[in-house]
Amino acid sequence: MTNLATILAEPIGAGERTLLLTGPFNDFRMERMKSSDNREVVFPPAVLLSRLHAKGYVIISFAKATSPKIYRHSAVNDKRREAIESYLKKFGLFPLPTGAELDRPEKLRDFLSKLRRLLLKKNPELAAVLHLDFLEHLVGQPSGQMSPDVVVMLEFLSSLSLSPALRKTDNVILGYLHEGEPPAKLNDFFQIKMPFPDERQTKAFIQYAATRPEYGELAADLTPGRLSIIVRGLPLKSIERMYRHAGARGQPLTREQVVNAKGESIIKISEGTLSL
Repeated sequence: MTNLATILAEPIGAGERTLLLTGPFNDFRMERMKSSDNREVVFPPAVLLSRLHAKGYVIISFAKATSPKIYRHSAVNDKRREAIESYLKKFGLFPLPTGAELDRPEKLRDFLSKLRRLLLKKNPELAAVLHLDFLEHLVGQPSGQMSPDVVVMLEFLSSLSLSPALRKTDNVILGYLHEGEPPAKLNDFFQIKMPFPDERQTKAFIQYAATRPEYGELAADLTPGRLSIIVRGLPLKSIERMYRHAGARGQPLTREQVVNAKGESIIKISEGTLSL
């Protein structure tokens, strides 16, 4: 079972500084939290950033459709916030530019140049993570024609993935690739592929759902064991939706409903190809 507590810690501890998260990481996961022995439903993209933040990293998040921002900047104490802002000002990175400004390739190039200087600077007290969400929108598709901003971004990421200087720092680049394959220029990124839920994940969620009042109960023809067999391999989000809709109807979840919902989910996952 993939452990979210170590999925980033292990490669970072081994000296990897450019990481790429792929696979169905937008699905729910069942994880044991520190405050309890019971597994709880978590959302990996949010949990991973939260844990990096808790370790003291200064996280700059960036996506094509949103302006760059400092992750949870308002949540840190005044002294820490002032230290972060003062440090980023040395690189011309505070305040951060707006997304509209970065639509211009020359502005994007200037922003990335400043980020490069930040990422190549070793500062254990203010180690930085550059978090790139929806990376496929920033670097384009491998077979597609590259726009000027895509060329700039690819050269930035590729050169840093090969940089011995970056490995000597505590800084990290973390990309979230929601769909598609990464371009060849990012082959030196350490890839972390989140797997589909295994049997233990599925059973843990079914046990969790039985304790939640907002979810429907199982009908007499559907035991937890039989349900876990029927939905094996499905995303937990799909299973959660079945429970949630049963709860909204105020009726038990039946075997027929689960089988039908599973078929719809499989077609959706296959992007409709199985319906042809």
